Amino acid sequence: MQAAVLDVWENEPNIDVELLEMVDIGTPHIAGYSLDGKVAGMIMIYKAACEYFGLEAKFDIGSFLPAPAVPELKLNPDSGSEQDVLLGAVEKIYDIKADDVRLRQVLETTEEKREVFFDGLRKNYLVRREFQNTSVIVEDINSGLAKKLKGIEFLLSQE
Repeated sequence: MQAAVLDVWENEPNIDVELLEMVDIGTPHIAGYSLDGKVAGMIMIYKAACEYFGLEAKFDIGSFLPAPAVPELKLNPDSGSEQDVLLGAVEKIYDIKADDVRLRQVLETTEEKREVFFDGLRKNYLVRREFQNTSVIVEDINSGLAKKLKGIEFLLSQE
């Protein structure tokens, strides 16, 4: 099975709605819009300002991030195919389909309002955390599933 997933669009915020209709999943260029990404960007600016003014930086990214909504997952590798188990873990942290549904609402707006609508999706983006905040308990830390989870930055721990 092949699928087309797009997050970056030519001529943003005036995206090609015909292309949106062809992709399987579309998101409004929000790859860096996780809470973790926003705070990391703020900390980079803060530390650069501290360095410029000769001040000691007193805060780091952990000073501003709340505990994750899902700090730990225990997966049952026998609950389906490896792909299904992996998808289940991802969906507990991030529902990409909800972003797709919100973006497709641009198809219901007039051409004149599409740019404002697209920008609004980004400006009012919901809080989303990154996979690196969730520890996944696996039976075999060397399994193919574990390697894939680690590859998308989940933390791993073994039973």
